[in-house]
Amino acid sequence: MSVETDTTEPTVASVRAGRRPRDMVRAMVVLMVPVILIVALYRFLGHETPPTIDTADTYETARSAHDFDVLIPTGLSVKWRITSASYQDKTLRLGFISPANGQLRVVETGPVTATFYADELGAGAHPTGTVEVNGVTWQRYADGRPEETSLVRADPKRTVIVVGHSSAADLQTLAASLK
Repeated sequence: MSVETDTTEPTVASVRAGRRPRDMVRAMVVLMVPVILIVALYRFLGHETPPTIDTADTYETARSAHDFDVLIPTGLSVKWRITSASYQDKTLRLGFISPANGQLRVVETGPVTATFYADELGAGAHPTGTVEVNGVTWQRYADGRPEETSLVRADPKRTVIVVGHSSAADLQTLAASLK
């Protein structure tokens, strides 16, 4: 008569069944500590501020096209950041971050097309009044894109739009800086 003994290895399922929730928490802590340290170091070194780009080439391209007189933001504090600049299809576009983290855009172009305001401000945008900035009257627009407000300065040779998710004070400060 032979007696067989069970000499098989324990299965993977039986090993996992022996683990406790405490083991899972320990494993998660081991994984999360380096991630938290990397994020904290990244923030401490100031890498959260958006980069400021050099706009000299973009302004030069717009000026040399002679489509309109280019206005340049001057006198803004160093807390204002230019995050994008492009000149395409006879239109200059600049992206800004204000000191209060508002996101704004300046759009400059020559005479406008029929769909220009709808394209830049949103289909529902309409004038809601005027505001005086440095002795110049700007038209206030609202109800274009959600949470965006804008100021528009239009004359026969040039149209300038300051639009964004920001306060009215930021819009006026940016508009006042354009010279």
